[in-house]
Amino acid sequence: PLAQRVPVCRGDLNTIVMKALAREPGQRYESALGLASDLERYLAGQPIEARPPTVGYVLGLFVRRHRALTGAMVVALLALVAGVVVSTRYGLAEARARDAAERRAAQLDASTRFLEDMLTSADPENAQGREVTVKQLLEAARINLDGDVGMAPAVRALVARAIGMSYAQLGDTATGLRLLDQADAAFQAAEHEGSADDLYSRQKLSLTRAQILVVMGEYQQSLDLLAPLIAGPVPADELGLRQRLEAEQVALVGNGNLGYSKQALDMGKVTAALAQARLGPTDKATLISRLNVATMHYYLGQVKEAQAAFAAVMPDLDAGYGKSHPFTLIARQNQANTLRDAGDLEGAIAGLRGVVADMGRVLGENHYTTLSARLSLGRA
Repeated sequence: PLAQRVPVCRGDLNTIVMKALAREPGQRYESALGLASDLERYLAGQPIEARPPTVGYVLGLFVRRHRALTGAMVVALLALVAGVVVSTRYGLAEARARDAAERRAAQLDASTRFLEDMLTSADPENAQGREVTVKQLLEAARINLDGDVGMAPAVRALVARAIGMSYAQLGDTATGLRLLDQADAAFQAAEHEGSADDLYSRQKLSLTRAQILVVMGEYQQSLDLLAPLIAGPVPADELGLRQRLEAEQVALVGNGNLGYSKQALDMGKVTAALAQARLGPTDKATLISRLNVATMHYYLGQVKEAQAAFAAVMPDLDAGYGKSHPFTLIARQNQANTLRDAGDLEGAIAGLRGVVADMGRVLGENHYTTLSARLSLGRA
């Protein structure tokens, strides 16, 4: 073969020469015109007659003849493929997000109906003239929750969390924890795929358990439970972000009560900055984070910093929660205490008198928060 003697002649030129030199006359060109025609095709970069026109062979010759056009076509094709891939990816993501939103809406709707049924038991027609206490409402809800064996695990988690936290706030932490145990057991027994919603609900249960442990004064246990929830990258979705912020705020309280006030303040600043960047300065999660920072300044004895932080957050807190919300009332109490520590006793006494009056009206005269404000007033 010519290509073995002259390697540069490999390919179509070798094929033309070897066809012209074929031993069998029937395998050669029929005429000199046929040979000349194939040589012209070779020089023009076109498919030759001596070679079968396979797809790969023809495309290869086309690419060599039209390099610029082929490059443009490749770019266009890649852009088209990329567009299809991106569109498909976003379409699938949108479908998954829509399915997740529909599942979450159904869960919230089911939990709302359950809580509505619980609250309607206080209606005069159902109560039959009796005054129904919060504890009785919770007890009725707990019994209904125990009896509803068909409730979806995620819905049970939402309901158990709300009822369990209410029990803990009323001092019955044992019942609160038992409700969370039941919700955990429901997840273990259910046959599910471990979706993002299930993971979120499980984390929510852990967060609530940590909050109850804080109420019990078990701060280190609470921090141990919160550690996985505040580790790793910040969630990109808003629901996960808010849960992360809430977990960090509970961890701040735990660290503060264990005496790690400086660490708690640093954590609070990071949380507040994250909440403000992602949710805005007046979002309720941001307001709570800013309030925590002001409170930690106060606990650390940094009076000027605390006064500045309270002055900055109070207008937004009034607008976001209202002047009579417990968060706002506690913030007003701590703000008045900073006046006392700064030596402005008259301003502190005036502020605390207003706080005591509003707490008594909103929370009751014997609520522990009202008693704390009265103690602050007595000190001033």
